[in-house]
Amino acid sequence: MLKYWCRETVPAEDFVAARVGTEYWRARPHCKGRKLPNNALGATEVGVFRLGGEVHQWMYDAYSLAELLKDCGFVDVHPCDANQSAIEGFAAYDLDTESDGSVYKPDSFFIEAKAPHS
Repeated sequence: MLKYWCRETVPAEDFVAARVGTEYWRARPHCKGRKLPNNALGATEVGVFRLGGEVHQWMYDAYSLAELLKDCGFVDVHPCDANQSAIEGFAAYDLDTESDGSVYKPDSFFIEAKAPHS
């Protein structure tokens, strides 16, 4: 994705920005026209990278995550918007939204669930 963002002109830029959100507009000025090395990582380097921080180990869609939460005993599992929660005043935290209320990563999904005894 970074190689795509580093192009001088990004094809379908409005579509990319709409899918990725403000993350794209923040990164674009730093990558535009930048040349990236074209070196592939070996298995060891990939392993070190994957263990080095917040790297996805698994991807869920709304259905599979909701089913997993139910299987783990959570109740009242339901999709919601980035600024919705049963937690009072949740929207004010701007966890997944910008100060203007727009969703930071519009390609994300949000699910809320309660522990069975709450």
